[in-house]
Amino acid sequence: MRKFLLSIALSFISVFLVMSAAWAREPATPEFTLQQAVDRALEHSEAVKKAQYDVDRAYELREFSYDDVKFVPQDNTASPEAEQNYIKFVTSDQNWQSAKKTYDTTKDSVVASVYQAYNAILQAQDNVALLEAQLKSNKEKLRIARIGYRVGTVNQSDLIQAETTAAGTEASLTAARKALDDAYQKFNNLVGLWPNDRPVLIEKPAVTPLVIDNLDTEVQRAIETSPSVFLANMNIDLAKLKENLYFAGDRSAISEPYEAKEIDIEKANVSLQEAKEKLDKVVRTLYYSILQYEEQYSGKLESKRMAEETLRVTKVKYEVGMATQAEVLAAEVALAQANKDLTDLACSHEMLTVYFRKPWTYS
Repeated sequence: MRKFLLSIALSFISVFLVMSAAWAREPATPEFTLQQAVDRALEHSEAVKKAQYDVDRAYELREFSYDDVKFVPQDNTASPEAEQNYIKFVTSDQNWQSAKKTYDTTKDSVVASVYQAYNAILQAQDNVALLEAQLKSNKEKLRIARIGYRVGTVNQSDLIQAETTAAGTEASLTAARKALDDAYQKFNNLVGLWPNDRPVLIEKPAVTPLVIDNLDTEVQRAIETSPSVFLANMNIDLAKLKENLYFAGDRSAISEPYEAKEIDIEKANVSLQEAKEKLDKVVRTLYYSILQYEEQYSGKLESKRMAEETLRVTKVKYEVGMATQAEVLAAEVALAQANKDLTDLACSHEMLTVYFRKPWTYS
């Protein structure tokens, strides 16, 4: 017994050491384009795999229920058993159709999640770069403030303010680095990497104007391809079938009055209209939000160009003694801020465009 317990303990220790060694390895830095990340995430996704199994299972149930259908009843003159068997088959067929739609929707959601996670890393990287530049600038200001305080040109209140600002920026930088680590982990989880890996994202979003022929046409396209509208239509068809095949001859064979079947149709129609109206609102809201980002883009791009030129000129002045180190660092902060603003705008525009094309992924 002791030997058995000892062998189990040694096995646990071995597994722990292997896992520890794996987790302690150097972070991998594979390069990813956005499409490569999408492809890998779809391949890795457990949700997609489960959705595919649901499709297969629903198909098997559909085929199983079809075996009980002897003929297709056309009205309520058929026997209750024949009606119920046919309704059961239609229901299982709809479940199969629904499972296929769910599979497609699951893939769409994974793709949207990859876009979001990919862009979140880019945004977090720019935020860290901005705070690093701000910290360097604020530390230089603090150094100057301390010198000024010693020679009497800066009062204690201003010195404390400079110290507080530098300390606050340092704390913000620490938080931003943790946020970047979190963004990496979320991306890694999607594409199947280890949590401590640091993939290199080699693609940055660009603001490409969204071109459509007609917004009403886009709304109609979204309605025609929407999973929720598809399911609502199927519910209407099933409710109408149940009403059409309602068997009133034998009271013991029914559990609901005919009027309830009529109400079910009305409810299904209301659900369909609700799904369409919701989709209409979402698509139009996304479109106008996209246009707003596009209108802001040229301004953000110009701000970046101005910041780059200001930094270039300030560095030249610094080299000839006409500008201070503090002014150079301030110019670097301005450029880092412009880069971050531009990245945030481009990422937001790209995400809204993804949602516009597949509005059922938007929440």
